[in-house]
Amino acid sequence: MNQPEFGQAMSDFVNSFPGKNFSTSQTQLIFNKAKELNKSQFEKILRHFILDAKFPSPATLITAVIIERTKNRSWEENQTQYKLLCEDCADTGFLFVREQSIPEPLLMRCYCPNGASNEDFESIPQWNKAIGQIYDKQKFPIEGFKPNGGLETFVKKLSLSEPIKILERWQARKKLSNDFWKYQIDNQKTQTTEGSNV
Repeated sequence: MNQPEFGQAMSDFVNSFPGKNFSTSQTQLIFNKAKELNKSQFEKILRHFILDAKFPSPATLITAVIIERTKNRSWEENQTQYKLLCEDCADTGFLFVREQSIPEPLLMRCYCPNGASNEDFESIPQWNKAIGQIYDKQKFPIEGFKPNGGLETFVKKLSLSEPIKILERWQARKKLSNDFWKYQIDNQKTQTTEGSNV
């Protein structure tokens, strides 16, 4: 897909959501990931969000693009043809970290440019070395983004429901993480306020 085709598709998409838009840098990040798709593949992704009446964050749209790209090649081809800019977050803008009180890994915004542009979950903090002394970075579970049963099986029975399930699990993890960090921030504010009243 070339830049004019992408621009037209994005313009039509944004027009479906009055008052919503992507910044120039976010649009460029999306194009960098989507340019390997053909126009109809990209429009299919956008139609999903239009039908769902949900305007995606740049990270969510990029994740949907990555999932769509994996459907058309073997997983090994994807690994060799697509070079990740950030190995720690697999270009999603989110890192997996471990917190002892929660059995599931949590997300933090990555230190890379994709993480800096993730503003849809404002309570999720951005990882840095000081935070890393408390919350260990985990290896990004890229396998979790592969369709169940392997890519070849998935392509044979090509269904839109599997990528949507992957995307829904990803959204649920972001919400869980956002709620956890929001609680931590609110709890810290309460303790600070109570401490100043003593």
